[in-house]
Order: sequence, then C-alpha cells, then structure tokens
Amino acid sequence: MKKVWEYFVRCVVLGLCNTVLLAVLIRTPLFEGVLIYYYRIVYLVVFNIILTLIFGIILKKIKILNISEVEIASTYVSVFLAMLFVVTIVSMPIDRSYTVYSLADMTENSDKVFTREEIEASFIEGYIYKMKATERRIQEQLYLKNIEKIGDGYRITDKGKSLINLFRLYEQVLPISEKRILYPKN
Repeated sequence: MKKVWEYFVRCVVLGLCNTVLLAVLIRTPLFEGVLIYYYRIVYLVVFNIILTLIFGIILKKIKILNISEVEIASTYVSVFLAMLFVVTIVSMPIDRSYTVYSLADMTENSDKVFTREEIEASFIEGYIYKMKATERRIQEQLYLKNIEKIGDGYRITDKGKSLINLFRLYEQVLPISEKRILYPKN
C-alpha cells in the first residue's frame, strides 16, 4: 500500500509541476507557428513531459530520485495522459462551446434578463462575427486539409469526408445527444 501511496503522491507532484510549466510555456513563443491552438497545447504538453522526464532521469542518475525505470515510465505516462485529458476536456469546450460563450456573456450582464432571441443574437454577433469564428474554423480546416480552397469558395476533401464518416460511425455506436449532430445525411 505504501508503494501505491508513493506513486499517487509522485503523480500529483509531477502533475502540478507540469501544469505550472505548461502555464509558463503557453505564454512563450514556443510552437507559436502552429495555427491550431489545440495542437499547440498538445505539442506543449509533449514538450513539457519530455523536458521533465529528462529532469527525472537526471535526478535518478545523481541518486536524488530513488525509483525504478518502470516507476519513472509509468509515472510520466500517467501524468502525460492526465494532462492530455484535461487540455482536451477543458480547452475544447471553452473554445468552441455555444453554451460556454452564452453563459460568459450572461455573466458579464448578470443584472439583465435575456430573451431566447437576445441569447442567439449575442452569440452570432459576439462569437461568430467579432471573434471571427467562421474564419478561424475555415483556416483550421484548410490547415488540416479537410477542405480545399477553390476560387472564392471551399470544397470538402476526401480526407474531410472520411473524417465525417468516422464521426458518424462513432455517433451510431455512442450517440452524442438525443438528436443526430452529424446531419444532414441524405
């Protein structure tokens, strides 16, 4: 039981250190050329884990850290997976959620009672137009090669179609909501 407790404490300490380091690294120009913010975060997490893994190996070599190679590997894999889970589960909905944007907007105007139409108009004006959500998504999908630019327009690529087919398969197995999200399917 002592080993399990030590492993847990080691994971928590390493996780906190990696979170602090990630918070610092995200404010630097490291990987700033990566156009998709989510990918930049993932790259930073990988870089972060590699950096702290090297530090952990050095601590083991100079006999400050007295654990086996298997314990080092399992600790770093656990922390890496936990960090990826957190940045995926937290970052993506904050960046892309109609609900989160609308709640934040309502928080800024918490003395007001909103109609359904005002909530919708606020989202369209604030998120879609002011934050240029459509332009950001187009650039993201061009970068990922899910769409291609044709003259003044855009067309889905075979890669984009494959992605949607994969998501539709996922949705058949594990429905996202009570309504089909990946519509229309003619």
